Amino acid sequence: MKRQCRPTWSLQLAEAIAAARGQKLSDHLVLERAGNIGARPGDAIAIQTLRGGDVAGEHTVLFVGQGERLELIHRASTRDHFARGAVRAAEWLAGRDPGLYPIERVFGLDSD
Repeated sequence: MKRQCRPTWSLQLAEAIAAARGQKLSDHLVLERAGNIGARPGDAIAIQTLRGGDVAGEHTVLFVGQGERLELIHRASTRDHFARGAVRAAEWLAGRDPGLYPIERVFGLDSD
């Protein structure tokens, strides 16, 4: 069985931004800046990853304009709640047929 990869939440947000702009994401997506200095193109949709130190989980979505920005931030000080979610998913999977299940279904978040 071929594994189906679902976009990460960051890619889903980037796709929504591109769609709202009437753009094709692949034409505007910037995933890294290694060695690049200076400003990005004004129509770029950038996704960056930073890992280090004792950061257990921090996610920031920035909507940046000239002289202002809107930030949506999630910070986890421990990985305990991630572990609780993994245990909850394992309990849901117990006794089910082998297969791929969307996480929204596992946690009862689907609209079906």
